[in-house]
Amino acid sequence: MDKIVLDCQKCGGALEITGDVELFKCQYCGTPYLVKRSDGSVRVSRLEERVSQVEEDQAALRVSMLESRILQARANIAEVFRELDSLDDDKKDKFSGQSDIEGLYQDERKLREQYASAGGTDPAILNYVNPLEVLEMCHKLNPKTDWKLGYAKRLSRTPLETYMCPCLFRWGFFANQSIWFLRDGIQLHVSNPDKDGLVRMLQKRYPKVPVK
Repeated sequence: MDKIVLDCQKCGGALEITGDVELFKCQYCGTPYLVKRSDGSVRVSRLEERVSQVEEDQAALRVSMLESRILQARANIAEVFRELDSLDDDKKDKFSGQSDIEGLYQDERKLREQYASAGGTDPAILNYVNPLEVLEMCHKLNPKTDWKLGYAKRLSRTPLETYMCPCLFRWGFFANQSIWFLRDGIQLHVSNPDKDGLVRMLQKRYPKVPVK
């Protein structure tokens, strides 16, 4: 059989290719190659490069799929919020979607964490203000407080479309406190000393989101 000698693309060693070989490794550095024959010519391609490209394509596809799932999760949250807002105040406490929306936020958060782990970089995805994250900040700042995800009346008759998500609230002994998530920033109605610490935590986690 005819034998063809080429140079290894990685180490420069001699690659001896016989007529019946399709897959082989460089005897010097172990780099795997695929042999391609066409119209009397012989070419070799490194399998490492082919595998790397496949892995990159799969990673990009996973990021794209996660992004679609995240956007759908956020759309589901917005739909529950719109349905809730359409109800009279005395019916909101009995709305079945209230028990579901926290689970929807948890799903969104898990998907966003997977997106980041998969190499996703879209700031609009990564910097989304999830009230469950803020709820954890409140509890970390003061474990004795009883903040909860709530559905209080809109703040100062603010239109629904300006809201990012439902508010957080806690019932204090002297006054009610709340945190509102609007499209132009996070609005705090929180008493000191918790407020200052919460502002710092929010600015660190969401550096581009105004905190009022």
